[in-house]
Amino acid sequence: MLLSYIVRMGDAGSRTAFIEEGAYRAHTYTYVQVLERARAFAAWLGEHEMAQPTVNDDRGAPRVVIWAVPSARWAIAFYGCLLAGYVVVPVDVGFSLNFVERVAAHTEASLIAVDERRTIDGEKAFESPIGNRQSSISLPSVFQLAELDTLSTAGKFSGQPHAANRRGSRDTLAEIIYTSGTTAEPRGVMITHGNLLANLEPVEREIRKRQWLAAPFRPLRFLHLIPLSHLFGQIMGLFFPQLLQAEVVFPESQSPSELARIIKKRRVSVMVSVPQQLEALGDWAVAVNQKSEIGNRELIPSGAILEIPAVASCSRLEDVGLRSRWGGSSSTR
Repeated sequence: MLLSYIVRMGDAGSRTAFIEEGAYRAHTYTYVQVLERARAFAAWLGEHEMAQPTVNDDRGAPRVVIWAVPSARWAIAFYGCLLAGYVVVPVDVGFSLNFVERVAAHTEASLIAVDERRTIDGEKAFESPIGNRQSSISLPSVFQLAELDTLSTAGKFSGQPHAANRRGSRDTLAEIIYTSGTTAEPRGVMITHGNLLANLEPVEREIRKRQWLAAPFRPLRFLHLIPLSHLFGQIMGLFFPQLLQAEVVFPESQSPSELARIIKKRRVSVMVSVPQQLEALGDWAVAVNQKSEIGNRELIPSGAILEIPAVASCSRLEDVGLRSRWGGSSSTR
């Protein structure tokens, strides 16, 4: 089942799972640390007895909004919610506070998890700790993702089993994703455990058949540029690399020069992007003659049809493979 994909991450032990790459320093999280903190967050959620929405079926589990930049803590919060049997409501960081409030009200969310970067009009937003009702958002509770680093070491949380040892069925609701609104007004799409498994199970079967082929190239590293509020971003950042016990790099900046630096420094194997990012990187590399900087890489754009200019930019780069994938932004079964 879906939860087993999360629990099995512990098998990778002290291997690196996530890297938050900044301009001056990087934060690294191992697979054991990620699983430990996800379990601690699940236990924390269980102890705080979040209010359930007014739904009289198996979709009535408490909802948690995650509004933060892609990061290891984002991933830990996501895993923790699933382990606790909660429903995740991921919201794109580009959405306004007003939209987030409407999403929270529409989904009857009982908690919103945010990072320290959410700012409104130059001032910090959501600085209120859990239980403080002074927040500008009309939610019972606000949780700062930075607190995840302390939950796993706090005595009453450390080592506890995840709060809801519920082996959710394929029909169990996992998350409610709000679309980017490229084709219509943003709306929520219900994603079940089965929807996520439909993306993972075929890939896992093929990996098991051919995993020996990846041995000479380990550790594989994924440079992840897709919002985790989209299903494709989640699959390519939170599940698929983990099947390979690979490393996922979240860059603080997505400027072409910074991406080239990270690709060279981390020896990135795969860059997951949208076509616009690919085109910008290709144009930059050609303009400054930096072909060697990003050669021998696999680029996987998704989110829109790959236009001819983007293909042309990529084709001018030496030793770069291009694989176009249309990610599932709604349910896949």
